[in-house]
Amino acid sequence: MATLAKDMKSLITKPKAILVKDKDGNKVSTDDKSTLFKRNGWYYLVYGSTYAMSKNLYGPYELKGAFLKGGHTSFFDWHGQKYVLQENHDISAFYRGASLKPVFFNQDGTIVIPKEDDMYPAPGRPFKFIKSTMGWHAQEGTDISFKNGVISGNITDKNAFITSAPWLYTESKLCSEITFKIKNNSTAKSLKVALYSRDYSSKFWTINEPVNWNAQEWVSVPISANNTEFKTYTIDLVQFSHIKQRIMQVGIKPAVGVRKGSWQIDEIIIE
Repeated sequence: MATLAKDMKSLITKPKAILVKDKDGNKVSTDDKSTLFKRNGWYYLVYGSTYAMSKNLYGPYELKGAFLKGGHTSFFDWHGQKYVLQENHDISAFYRGASLKPVFFNQDGTIVIPKEDDMYPAPGRPFKFIKSTMGWHAQEGTDISFKNGVISGNITDKNAFITSAPWLYTESKLCSEITFKIKNNSTAKSLKVALYSRDYSSKFWTINEPVNWNAQEWVSVPISANNTEFKTYTIDLVQFSHIKQRIMQVGIKPAVGVRKGSWQIDEIIIE
C-alpha cells in the first residue's frame, strides 16, 4: 500500500506490504485486485470474492471469509446505503459486464452474505440477443448479423457454422441441457452442436490455443425445414460422450447439408 500524490501518478509514501492472516494466524494471499473502504472505524480489504478487516489501515488484517459472489469490486455510498459494483462474466472472460449490489452489515461489522446471492450467469449460460450478437461470430459458410433481438445469417456453403465467444465460468456438472430457439429458412432437416470444454488446472488461465472444431464431438438435432416461425429444440447434455469440467465455448451448424437459405436464432440457453 502507498499514498498517491496530487498528480495521481507519483507516490508520496514508500510502498508497504499489507499482511492478512486467517483466524489461526497463518498468512494468506490477496493477489486478486484488492479494493479498500472504511466504515465505523473498520477498514475492509476486499479481493476477488474474499474480504478481511482491520482497525488499522496498514493492518494486519484478519480474513473473514467469502464476500458477495462476483469479480473485482468498487464501492460507493448513496443515500446512506453502501453499494458494490462487481464484474460479471456475462459474455466471456474478456468481455465483461457489471452487477450492482447493496452491501449490508452484521452488528459486529462483518458483511451479510444473503443465501440468494449469486454471480450471473452461474450456473449455465443464457444467450439472449437483446442488444448485440453477444460475441457470436461466423466461422465459415455463412455471415452473421444482429437485428431486433435476433442473430441471423445467409448460408453460402453446406459447412456453415457459428461459434460463441469463449468464456470460463460454466461448470458442466451444474448443467443438464441446451435449448435453441431457431427459425430454419432452408431445406435442412438437422442442425449440429458442439461443446468445447476443458478441465481446470494450474495452467487454466495461461492456455489460449484456438479451438480445433473438427476435433470436437458434434451432436445432430432433427429440425423442421422452411419454417415461418421460430421453433424450440432441447437436447440433454448426456448425449455428448464426455464433457470436461468447464464448458468454454459452443459451436452450431444451424442448417446441415444445404448450400443456400438462411437461419435466425432468437436465443440459446444452457442450463
